[in-house]
Amino acid sequence: MESLAAGHRVAKLLIVDPNRSQAVPLGFALSAANHTVEITGNSLEAIGMGLRLQPDVVLLDWVLEGPYNGIEVAESLRAVFPRLHSILVTAHASRDLRGATKKAGFIGFLEKPLDPARVRVGIEKALTHAPSPS
Repeated sequence: MESLAAGHRVAKLLIVDPNRSQAVPLGFALSAANHTVEITGNSLEAIGMGLRLQPDVVLLDWVLEGPYNGIEVAESLRAVFPRLHSILVTAHASRDLRGATKKAGFIGFLEKPLDPARVRVGIEKALTHAPSPS
């Protein structure tokens, strides 16, 4: 459950992105904002980490290591945690992918390269249940 600290909500976040050169700096930036952050790039590991962490928000790339894509991982976790907020981050933006994320219940869609400030805004909006930037 998120709490309020230093004027913003603090949350448990799971970043699922096989590109560690982008995921790790983003994780550091979000940790600096007092969020609890875990990172993986593997779809099966993400499901296990999500079950353990019980995140408030999961940021997922579309293309992942392992047998599942980001939408499938989010759907698996949301089956257990219905209040989980999902934001897709991708370098492969398309109208079809945007539509698939909306249909799957994602609250945000961010294109790479990611700006940590924009990700923080998406997380804040997720935690307040408002639509995130697209």
